Amino acid sequence: MTADHGMNPDKNHGGNLPEEREIPLFVIGDGFSHRPDCEPKQTEICGNVCHLLNVQNHHKPVTPGFLTNL
Repeated sequence: MTADHGMNPDKNHGGNLPEEREIPLFVIGDGFSHRPDCEPKQTEICGNVCHLLNVQNHHKPVTPGFLTNL
């Protein structure tokens, strides 16, 4: 579970404050390493999901160490 952006206390988004730019990412299951030092980039989410769904030749970036079977 994740989001495309955060929101500041004034209910604005799209700025450069940490609360507007940093988003949560919750993962459950054996397919993930659950390493606390592994921080996937938002641009790698698609590639990680493609890999989990066994999409062949997706050519999307994935996060090293994020998935257990990479």
